[in-house]
Amino acid sequence: MWQPSNRHRILALALVLATAPLSAQELAAPVRPAAALPDLRAPALELDARCRVRFTLVNDGPGRLSATAYRRVSLWLSVGKDRRRLSLAAVDPQQALRAPGGRVAYDSELTLTGEERVTLAIDAKGRLREADEDNNRRTATLRCVTENNRAGGPAPAARSEPADEALPDAADEPPPVPLPFAGGSVLDAPLPPPPERLPPLPEANDPALEPGEVMVLSDNMAAARALAAQARDSGIRILRRKQLSALGWVVSVFRVPAESSVAETIEQLRQQLPPERHGQVEANHRYRLQGAAADPRRYGPRLLGWQSTPACGKGLRLGLVDTAIDHGHPDLSGADIRPRRFVTTGVATAPPDHGTAIAAQLLADPAGDGVAGLLPGARLYAAEAFRWRDGAAETTSEWLIAALDWLAGEQVTVVNLSFAGPRNLLVEQVIERLTRRGVRVAAAAGN
Repeated sequence: MWQPSNRHRILALALVLATAPLSAQELAAPVRPAAALPDLRAPALELDARCRVRFTLVNDGPGRLSATAYRRVSLWLSVGKDRRRLSLAAVDPQQALRAPGGRVAYDSELTLTGEERVTLAIDAKGRLREADEDNNRRTATLRCVTENNRAGGPAPAARSEPADEALPDAADEPPPVPLPFAGGSVLDAPLPPPPERLPPLPEANDPALEPGEVMVLSDNMAAARALAAQARDSGIRILRRKQLSALGWVVSVFRVPAESSVAETIEQLRQQLPPERHGQVEANHRYRLQGAAADPRRYGPRLLGWQSTPACGKGLRLGLVDTAIDHGHPDLSGADIRPRRFVTTGVATAPPDHGTAIAAQLLADPAGDGVAGLLPGARLYAAEAFRWRDGAAETTSEWLIAALDWLAGEQVTVVNLSFAGPRNLLVEQVIERLTRRGVRVAAAAGN
């Protein structure tokens, strides 16, 4: 009997996703809220008046920090080659961090005499389960300024860039990961040429824009830093930077000066680059989920003759950029889901209804009482990239690009994007790189 290959399964999956939108009402049981977890983060790393390193810790998670965490969790503070281990109990003796929103400041005994790179690592051994485990490290280049010390004020933390949770150093990044179905390194190909005609510049107060932000895609970290130095001379400061390890590029987010607009800042940054790089400067756009009442006929699988079994899709790696997923939902019992959060810590995340619905459509056990999943044997890499703002779930170009880079590194074979928004040149180039490397992208367009 003929058996479909993985390639046939992937192409059929893209067709089904394009023809069978799923609403949350189709799930067999209501979505249950996920367990609330704490989230330790260091928003400040600076010097006091005597040039001693001080830092602030906050619990940004919706959940409480357990009492046992004070016995198990340690922090590592490094100044140059001097590395100190600090227990959480010593840093927070009053246990202010137990409650969500708790905050504590700690003055260390480590002192700077000049300029040093300072790093704070929270729970480096991963003993604490957190809402966001990717924000436990912060690095800054601090400088002791003696003139300020004599004046009695705090020694400023002089930085050429923001801290490393926003701007990771190239040396701290893992090596690029080759994408599936491709030979050689992802760095073999430079940035693609710009489109023949650039789209019109965005209008002021466009609701589809992240206000006050412009993005730039660079070939490498050196080019990104060189542009940041040029932009600083024009009064344009960098906010965040991320090395896209799997794609081989660097994405930077710049702050629009108060007296300028997004369109004017795009033009200024393009003037710093050769014409063939103008397409690498773009606004940071917003995207919203797309959904409609599902057709009760669900004709997609029937048209394809799709007969799903629990092992169907075994060995496939699927990618999803959506809301978070309720892993306790009965339709997803036993499903192989690997989540990662891309929403900035402290920002309200969207309810998990939509992401759970899509995950169930893909992975639910066909022998269960709820939705019959298309590929229940597959592994799903779920990028949680949607916040909750003004009563709607939305993501940004910045988070979308970071999520796609992560999925590329996990070597997924197909990515589902159930949302829509304005054209973005940087997102276009990232998706083009993925498709050239053999990754299929199923978008919620035209359904």
